[in-house]
Amino acid sequence: MAPDVRFYVDEDTLHLGKAMAAVRDDIVHPGHIRCPVPRGALDPQWLPVVGDRDWLLISRDKRLRTNPVEKMKLIDVGIRAVILTSAGNMNRWEQLRLVVRYWDQIEDLTSQPGPFVHSLTAGGVSAQPLRDPRNKAAGASPDSPDSPATA
Repeated sequence: MAPDVRFYVDEDTLHLGKAMAAVRDDIVHPGHIRCPVPRGALDPQWLPVVGDRDWLLISRDKRLRTNPVEKMKLIDVGIRAVILTSAGNMNRWEQLRLVVRYWDQIEDLTSQPGPFVHSLTAGGVSAQPLRDPRNKAAGASPDSPDSPATA
């Protein structure tokens, strides 16, 4: 029996997901036989699947933490994410090496409740502010220290 899935690698890093799923049974990606997310699914379609299953997301999609609509969806479904923030400047091999180098830190995040976003750079894994953009409508600046933040 295969172990429970714990990680979902976004389609924007499909090459990484396929490589990792080849050596780890707890990783899936869009189109994987154990993943209900088809290739080509849009973020609003797969984010709830990942959140409901409590999988840790690995992606390089910076919009998940910068686009207000995507950030609200990420918060609403309780996504726990690691975003490869310098991956756009890396080739596939360098991305894989980066993830493997910091895998123990990434794996430790599976015990933390969501929602949260951590960045992954050559310097390691670090927590990023995850402020709900809806708080601005309530009068608090999303960047003010008084606004509720989920980290």
